[in-house]
Amino acid sequence: MLAAGVIGASKPHILFREILPGGLPAIVSKMTLDAGCVILIVPSRSFPGRGGQPPTPDLGAMAAEG
Repeated sequence: MLAAGVIGASKPHILFREILPGGLPAIVSKMTLDAGCVILIVPSRSFPGRGGQPPTPDLGAMAAEG
């Protein structure tokens, strides 16, 4: 990163060509794991009645009705 700045590369160039390619796999895997947590948290909140209201379709509300 320092070498790219010394040769006159702009900040967007350094971000998109030097930093982002190295961190992108970690960002994508973290987002994937967080999506799974959100999928589990939302129904668990609405199962006891703390989530969305009845007109809103929700997995936890459907499980509570069933």
